[in-house]
Amino acid sequence: ILDGIQGKTRTGKTIFDINYGAIGDGIFGLGIHRGTLFHILNAERERQNIPVVTATDITSSRIEHQKRTIASTNGTSHGAFDLVIDATGLHSP
Repeated sequence: ILDGIQGKTRTGKTIFDINYGAIGDGIFGLGIHRGTLFHILNAERERQNIPVVTATDITSSRIEHQKRTIASTNGTSHGAFDLVIDATGLHSP
């Protein structure tokens, strides 16, 4: 269990500093290697026969009936989902 997380550049400049306790009581983070997380989630996706949509630019998302729906640039709506992970990284649009 993590109480906070801090990220720094190679030169030591702080790029983020999150104190979970400052957000609220009982708030914490869990650390897991992204490859391990991908393997776990993808295995469950395969087990449930959930399709993968690739080469799709997502422009927005919204909550509908406690589920997340996402919209792509061509106007297609995807969802509703219990979980959406944006793993595009630092330079994502």
